Amino acid sequence: MELPGRLVPLRPLTVSDILDLVFQTLRRAGGPVAVIVLAVLLPELLLRELATFRFTRTATIDPTDIGAAFAGFGWVVVSALVGLYVGLVISAAIVALLAARDRGATLGVWGGLRIGLARSGATVGASVLTMLGVTAASFVALVIGIVFAVVIPFAGLLLMVPIVLFVPLVGFLMSYLLIAVAVEEGVGPWHTLTRTVTLLRRGFWRAVLITLLLGLLTLAVGAGLFALGGLIAAGLGELGWVLQVLGGGLFSAISTPLFAAAGLILYRDLRVRGEAYDLRVRARALRGAPR
Repeated sequence: MELPGRLVPLRPLTVSDILDLVFQTLRRAGGPVAVIVLAVLLPELLLRELATFRFTRTATIDPTDIGAAFAGFGWVVVSALVGLYVGLVISAAIVALLAARDRGATLGVWGGLRIGLARSGATVGASVLTMLGVTAASFVALVIGIVFAVVIPFAGLLLMVPIVLFVPLVGFLMSYLLIAVAVEEGVGPWHTLTRTVTLLRRGFWRAVLITLLLGLLTLAVGAGLFALGGLIAAGLGELGWVLQVLGGGLFSAISTPLFAAAGLILYRDLRVRGEAYDLRVRARALRGAPR
């Protein structure tokens, strides 16, 4: 097996290094990643967005129609679960492609998708556990914030807002980092989650800052896409919903590979900082491990 370090340098990375490497890594391994995004992810997103939009567009709003309400809720849940599963498989496939390129190996599109499917149990399981933990932590944070807001109204409100926003941010950080852990280490859902927590003990605040900066960037791009689509859609009348659907699909098609690459780079950096991963790789090379 080829040793890593061809795309992601095996040294401690600064915040700017990681942000630059996210785009450089995707550009240098852009062919297979683009195929997965354009041929698999984007069509699935567009079809699901289209079906959801048409469903909500044609559904009648009647508070007394319990069956329609359950049908609408069921459709939202099914669509969200399908989107979660496909997004995790695609993200894992992109991580596998980038990791193979980082080792100097070649992994085709179908090879990456096979790995994504094979690791879907670990990624889905760890993601569900993360979401449960984030939900519980958000509830506790909200209760604490409300108590402070009642006792000290203005100061409590100022304290509540960052706490309530911080917990989902950490959950999102873990959600994309655990995909790299699952693909690279091949462990089950629980060990994927605990391994992700262990890695984050070193460099936690740097990882939060990187997540915040990438999140703001993708939100800015998404806001631009939706604003542009809304302006054009306003002049198209009934056909405007097509652009709205396309905007949602493009946003996910941009953000998914971005955070998949960020997860792999951050994973390598955390291992270098906390486990001397770079020294282990060099020791393997000196012992005659194949390159």
